[in-house]
Parts: sequence; structure tokens; C-alpha cells
Amino acid sequence: MELRSDPNKTKFMKDRRSTIEAVAAYIALSNRVTNPEGSFDKQKRWYPDARCSCCAAIRSPSKSWPYSLLVHCRTSEHIYNSYSLSCTLDEFKKLCRAGNKSYRSAGPPSPGTTVTNLLNLVATDVTLGLFPHYAVEAVLVA
Repeated sequence: MELRSDPNKTKFMKDRRSTIEAVAAYIALSNRVTNPEGSFDKQKRWYPDARCSCCAAIRSPSKSWPYSLLVHCRTSEHIYNSYSLSCTLDEFKKLCRAGNKSYRSAGPPSPGTTVTNLLNLVATDVTLGLFPHYAVEAVLVA
């Protein structure tokens, strides 16, 4: 197996597995297949178990806005920072949009859908070149 030689279009292949895991995590979180790790306090405000640098810019949960961090933890920016990927944030967002489009076009998820199922879906789509833009160019060539 070899990668196509354009270095600008194959950045994410350096950490391909973690990129695929991050896209699958985004799909799972944004479609509410899973929930971010965290807990509620007695005032029913949600706090994440671990915070990234991007979380500092988000308002602290309050009685009026108890889910501000929960909503943020479902964003592509937060997941990008959580996984410390080598691709740019814009490239990751493009992959996330493509992955979400592929996920939603497959129809409603079955009741037993897990993150492992999503990992397989994303890995298959990346390998088959179903993602647009640079991801199609970066597909492994057999």
C-alpha cells in the first residue's frame, strides 16, 4: 500500500486511525448515539469529566443555561482538540460533514448502533473514497 504523494492532501493519513475514530466520535455525538463523558450537579447543570483548551471560551453552566458545555462537547472543534489531530480544523470539519452526510443517507440507525459500527462505517467510506475533497485524494492505493 502506498499513499498518493501530495503532502497537502494526505496530512490526515499520518494519524489515519485516530482521525477515523474522531470522525466516528463526532458522528455518534452529533447524532446523539452517545453522550459526552460528564455528570450533572444538584442544580441539573452538566459538566464534562475532562476539559480541553477550547472549553475555556464557553460560558460556565448556570441555572438558565445548564447545557452550555454539553452542547459544546458535541462540536467538531471540541472533538478535534480532544484527539490532538495533525490535520487542520477545517480539514477535520470537512471530514465530519462528509461523514455525517454518509451516516444520515444510510437511513435511521438500528437500535443496536454502537460506536464500533460507526467506526466501521467511517473507515469503509474513507477507504472507498466516498469522502469529498482531499480525503478522496488521500485514499490508500492498493
